[in-house]
Amino acid sequence: MRELFQFLAGRSISAPGAEITEYEIAARVFGRGEDFDPSESNVVRVAVRQLRSKLKEYFEEAGAGEKWIVEFPKGGYELHFISRSESTSLPSANRTGEFRWKRIAAALGVLVVLLAAALLWTASHPRVDARSNPSAFLPRIIQTFGGPVQVIAADSAYVLIRHFGAIPLDVEDYESGRYTRLVKPEELPPRTRDLWQALQTRQYLNIADVNIAYRLAAELYPDPPLLRMAKHLRARDFRAGNYVILGSGSSNPWHLLFRDQLNFYYECEPARPVHIRNRNPR
Repeated sequence: MRELFQFLAGRSISAPGAEITEYEIAARVFGRGEDFDPSESNVVRVAVRQLRSKLKEYFEEAGAGEKWIVEFPKGGYELHFISRSESTSLPSANRTGEFRWKRIAAALGVLVVLLAAALLWTASHPRVDARSNPSAFLPRIIQTFGGPVQVIAADSAYVLIRHFGAIPLDVEDYESGRYTRLVKPEELPPRTRDLWQALQTRQYLNIADVNIAYRLAAELYPDPPLLRMAKHLRARDFRAGNYVILGSGSSNPWHLLFRDQLNFYYECEPARPVHIRNRNPR
């Protein structure tokens, strides 16, 4: 999105009013060739939709005090740089709270869905007694912390991206997406190139993670957890709160933030099967 924003901004400033085509964006930003077919690949439209949403979100919240804003009208690819006082599509700073409440309401809607799932599950399954069933230890631990719980699902697309050789050195590489630049799409076969683009622009969720969140929702009733995608978080989000990070460092890089503090962690060594080491056996 950063490269897309830089390209569109440059074109909009250097040639205001000039047409910017989907083919041009596909070639200049995503490295597509002359065989690019918009009817078969929506990579440009998906990225543009995400960029438009991010720009709107920024100027409504963190950038509510900016004197100049960037508008990205639908129906084209040209960016408009205008004074906030002249804008009619974005809220002023004093309306930021209203939009924040709308987002909170949307989040509550997700919680309602999880709660409904928990009720359905509880109605058809007997509740697990944590005192007699050791497998229910996680809900017991979570309930001692208090406050909402967020379950961070592993990044299934990231697992596949690693097979292309794009392996981040640290969490910052994952957060910024720099590791994906280790792969040059133009050097990939056409069919593989489409897969590469799909893995970067779409969200994939492991069904095992859905099952874990579903069971936790039942165990933590009436306070079910919120399920979030790893790709949607930033390191600063983990400064406070209760989190369940699913997967290992090879499937959920946020696991690496706490690697040195874990009693149990995955070890992957050459010529040895993956195993879990207990650092502090008792």
